[in-house]
Amino acid sequence: MVVRKYFQFIEIWAPCEICESLGYAPMVNLRVSKEEINRGLSMGIYTHNYVHGPPEQEHTVAVYINPKYEMTGSKAFEGTSSAKFEKGTVIPVIVKKIPDMAVHLGMVTPEEFAILKVCDGNNSIEEVVQILQKDQAKIEASLQKLKDKGLVDLIKKG
Repeated sequence: MVVRKYFQFIEIWAPCEICESLGYAPMVNLRVSKEEINRGLSMGIYTHNYVHGPPEQEHTVAVYINPKYEMTGSKAFEGTSSAKFEKGTVIPVIVKKIPDMAVHLGMVTPEEFAILKVCDGNNSIEEVVQILQKDQAKIEASLQKLKDKGLVDLIKKG
């Protein structure tokens, strides 16, 4: 992963295992405007989805960007949503979306809101920990609080 920061945008070279398996370059080049990142960031992490590939095998690379314009993780998957998880994997999924105003009103903490931004159904708990670069025990405790509030559902693949 390579990230170059410029005045109005950042340039990211993200790995794409699917492109590599199809015989294309193993990295995709993305340019994301800082204005777009700032609009989508709102107290957490920004997810940029880039759909690419030949028309019959389109796939997506999701890139996670923190407030310092650093890439904290990336994930490649077929189509527009990730569906490949091993048996027993726990996937946090948002049940109810809340606006960033919920942080200001004290409904959720900034850390819990950042977790909600990554719980899009495409990431397991382990991937959420890696993307947010936080302790797994703290993430699991926050996810349990969010579940108790009715904001997140923890789905176990069977």
